[in-house]
Parts: sequence; C-alpha cells; structure tokens
Amino acid sequence: MIIDPTNPNQNKTQTGTPQVDLSKTTELACECENDMFMPVMKFRKTSAITSPTGKAGIIPFECYVCTACGSVPDELDIPKIL
Repeated sequence: MIIDPTNPNQNKTQTGTPQVDLSKTTELACECENDMFMPVMKFRKTSAITSPTGKAGIIPFECYVCTACGSVPDELDIPKIL
C-alpha cells in the first residue's frame, strides 16, 4: 500500500496507528540472504536480586528466526540489542 502524504485521512489506520510508506524503508535479510522470518520464544532468567518483585523468575520474549537457516539476526535478537 502506497501512502498519499497529501491525504490526512490516509496516513493512519482505523486504530490511529501511523502508516509507514514501505518504499522508504530498507529490507532486512539474514546473512544467508533470506528475507523471511518466523516468530519464536526465548527465555531469560532473573535472580531475586535483579527482579523488581524480589523473586527469581523467567522472562519470556518473542524474537525472530530465519526460515531458511534458523539463525537469529543480531538486529532481531533482543538480548544482544539490550
């Protein structure tokens, strides 16, 4: 979908989320040159000392793996970003 920047009613979805003109973005690809990814879950442990509740726990989060080789690109791996 191409966005017409002169149309103020077209630059937001029904929920109010801004639309992005994909022609002005860059494609993200894996090192294997595949550009398709699928969501997977990763988990991190937290100790009682670092936990906001004071109890040890497990933190789940979603990241994305390449559908061709199964690797997680650095740009999509949350712990490496943090």
